[in-house]
Amino acid sequence: DYKACNYDINAEIDSGNCVYAEDNYNCDGDCIAKIDCSGICGGKDTENIDCAGSCLNENVLLWDVCYNIENTIRLKLSKDMVQGKSIPKEIGELINLKELRFYKTNLVGNIPKEIGELVNLESLTLSFNKLNGEIPNEIGKLTNLKRLYLNNNQLSGKIPKSFEKLKKLNTLLLSNNRLEGDIPNFICNLELSFFNNNKDYFRNNSFCPPYPKCISKNIIGYQSKRYCN
Repeated sequence: DYKACNYDINAEIDSGNCVYAEDNYNCDGDCIAKIDCSGICGGKDTENIDCAGSCLNENVLLWDVCYNIENTIRLKLSKDMVQGKSIPKEIGELINLKELRFYKTNLVGNIPKEIGELVNLESLTLSFNKLNGEIPNEIGKLTNLKRLYLNNNQLSGKIPKSFEKLKKLNTLLLSNNRLEGDIPNFICNLELSFFNNNKDYFRNNSFCPPYPKCISKNIIGYQSKRYCN
């Protein structure tokens, strides 16, 4: 057998003593396959991630897990996976996401502007975390967004003017943050649904009057006026 390591071109009969190299090695004992992150010749630790911790192929690394860019449509992570961590800017690479849900997961830090790259997103839930900073203007690029839940965080600043572009938005929850300024009148031009006796839309912020006429006092809820003129 010419594949045998002890193949003899002059041999005329099969002696039955052929010696073959091990899988992934040549006859000299050298590895001829890729060595994985565990040092194993031909191992599988390099299938989706390299030894430096970066995802390979069509994947993105988020919280030490590789997610396939093409196939990841919904991302719902538990508190155990992301508690005390921030949202990495690489989240914007999952361009096929339709739903992103982090509910009561104790996320910290800012909402990265790269989230605006998720142009197929229909539902974004970041409620009941410890997110701070301003709401990024880039969220206004999510023109397919129908539901946006940012309530019960520590978000500050104003409602971005870019929200005016969210023509498909029907649910917006901003309550229990540190938001201030006006509730812009373009809110009345969106397809928002305000349900009776639900005060979780705007309450417990510092929004200043006058408020848009399309929103009742019950929907506005309590607002601190300390930043109002």
